[in-house]
Amino acid sequence: MQKKLVSILIVAMFLTSIFLVASPAKAAQIPESEPMHIAPEEKVDFSSPSTELLTDPYEIGHHSYYNVGDIVPWILRDAYLGRYYLTNYQLRALGTTGEIWVQLNLAFPVGDPRAVPTILDSEANYMLAEFESNIYPTDTGYFGNPDFHDGSYSALHPTRYYDETGRNVILVSNIRDQNYWQYGYPYYIAGFYSSTIEYYTDRNVISIDAYAWER
Repeated sequence: MQKKLVSILIVAMFLTSIFLVASPAKAAQIPESEPMHIAPEEKVDFSSPSTELLTDPYEIGHHSYYNVGDIVPWILRDAYLGRYYLTNYQLRALGTTGEIWVQLNLAFPVGDPRAVPTILDSEANYMLAEFESNIYPTDTGYFGNPDFHDGSYSALHPTRYYDETGRNVILVSNIRDQNYWQYGYPYYIAGFYSSTIEYYTDRNVISIDAYAWER
């Protein structure tokens, strides 16, 4: 329970830090959308391969851990359709206590007029620095450390998610919610913690939406 509370609070503080750096001028250009609460966990079914998954993804074995630029399948939750599936993420920033992976396919559905979100390396490095120097130590200072997970007991893959240091994983995605599927829907999921993703990867993972990263 303590582990889950810490994970949820880390998401909250992470999102707060994102919103606090927005300038009034830039905020005025962002379409009106509001964060929303998400429903309980859905069922998991990895039996159908995702069309977003590369045919030959990287696997651990070519070095002790992944390097910035490597591409690995992680789990994406579709809260609107009620399912989880695998899609590829690229490692964009690697630190001591955290790492940031950005989904390769950040595009909206075909026909949606919204531009594809762009995550710059400088933005990924900035957010990782904020996480490691401010957000994570503040949260754990108040609530203690979460349970240690290094990928050894992943229910999905025996080696893919293994990291002996047990870094915290930050997945940046175009989160699949009603706002993603229905252009103009006024609410979106800004970020979440999923015990299902933790179970299948055996890592401490938080998911953050790619919306308005320039802020």
